[in-house]
Amino acid sequence: MKDIDILTVSFASVIYFIMYLVWYSKLLVGKVYDSILQKTHKKTVLNYVLVFVSIFILSYIIALFEVLIGIATFWDGVFFGLLIWFGFILTHSLFLVVSFKRNFKLFVLDNLLYLFAMMLVGGILAG
Repeated sequence: MKDIDILTVSFASVIYFIMYLVWYSKLLVGKVYDSILQKTHKKTVLNYVLVFVSIFILSYIIALFEVLIGIATFWDGVFFGLLIWFGFILTHSLFLVVSFKRNFKLFVLDNLLYLFAMMLVGGILAG
């Protein structure tokens, strides 16, 4: 059985974190996001540390599942990331939209990042 490689988990986490930074920057969806919320979010170092820790934990859990299931190829990992997104992240986010009337545009913006990130992280960790 394959072991979890912390270096690969760290690499996948850094890639996801970079995607997060670029995605929510003013270059991509940051301006749209702020206009929907009608305010600018002030980010602190603590915010970024907590985001990275969350991403690392998520990546580690995906790696754990991939080891337990026996996923060993990049494309199987990408598909597994899609399943994780669809089964857990999308459904929970949709629950927030339906139950708490969260803004649908924010739902779309957030979930596009989650989808791309889960697929990429799943592929990196499996490959």
